[in-house]
Amino acid sequence: KNRGEGNVVEWAYLVREDLAEVHSLGRKGQLEVDIINWLYDFIRSNVRRGRVFSLSEVLFQGSADCLGYAKLFTLLGRLFGLDAGIIEVVMDNAGRYVPHTAVLVRLSDGRWRIIDLWYGSKNIRHQRIGLQVKQGREWRVEDMEMKRLSNREEKCYLPDSCV
Repeated sequence: KNRGEGNVVEWAYLVREDLAEVHSLGRKGQLEVDIINWLYDFIRSNVRRGRVFSLSEVLFQGSADCLGYAKLFTLLGRLFGLDAGIIEVVMDNAGRYVPHTAVLVRLSDGRWRIIDLWYGSKNIRHQRIGLQVKQGREWRVEDMEMKRLSNREEKCYLPDSCV
């Protein structure tokens, strides 16, 4: 809905309210993708690549490394109502073992998106990632091939305290 101008936090509140009113999972999933696309473009337009991982410094300096980008996208994504968090990239999309982080978003319709602002992708397919997997009643951090992301196991991004 077009409600005029305001700051990002105000927009997030309004978008989150609107998103909560959508009951069709397919429609809600598409709106979440639209939010991802907007946030990605917003961050890429306002934060340049750098070597800054602290969220406060990212906001102050306007530059970020992969972790800084992931922290900022996670913060804003959650404000906008996305189920988002940081994951470790173990093997990137080209098959390289790298020390890297990205953002995992769980869409309401059951799909997953990995957003990687450092690599420049709104839906990247890294080959192996580190995230939480539920085993029985316990959550454990585990490395997983991307193709397993879509199976029925319960999965989640890393705990905030880890990053």
